[in-house]
Amino acid sequence: MGDLHALVSLFIRNDACFADAGIPSIRDYIARAERLDPESLSPEHLFDLLDRLAVRRTRHFVREHYPNETIPGADGTNVTIRFPTPALHRLDYALEDAGATPLDAVTVALDDTNHDGARTHDPGRLVLARYTPGLYRRSPGQEQQYQLSNARLLRSALLKCLESSPAALLATLNTLSRSHEAFLSALDRG
Repeated sequence: MGDLHALVSLFIRNDACFADAGIPSIRDYIARAERLDPESLSPEHLFDLLDRLAVRRTRHFVREHYPNETIPGADGTNVTIRFPTPALHRLDYALEDAGATPLDAVTVALDDTNHDGARTHDPGRLVLARYTPGLYRRSPGQEQQYQLSNARLLRSALLKCLESSPAALLATLNTLSRSHEAFLSALDRG
């Protein structure tokens, strides 16, 4: 919620700018949502604010509501909005062994085969124990499912980094590693 407030504050300078929508203070509105139990928090708790901020313009929406709308073209003349029909082209390629081996290792490491949260002792898999501490309690609590969902989101984000480039994945893993080392160091200091 703090991140949401910081993001909103980047472009909304007046805390009361949505008072006409029933939000006298953006800070208080977000703080009220933050005090809710995370398990019961739903999009409805932030809808009034997000509805004011989000621009939802899908192709379907534009086609339906702006059928003959024009926009300025590159040459300065107005051009009618048209969405081209996508033309997909298949491109097959094969990785050399030097590329396939690390790719296979990364996909195995990020694979979440233990959907029930069971701990694994496979050194080739990324466990993400720091993000799922509920799995290590003697009697797991309700937060376990929330933690597992967060760990899956992190795995997905890492796969997206890999999709971007190996360098992006390496940079992200280095950041996670430094953060983890700092966490362990703070834990050792009490």
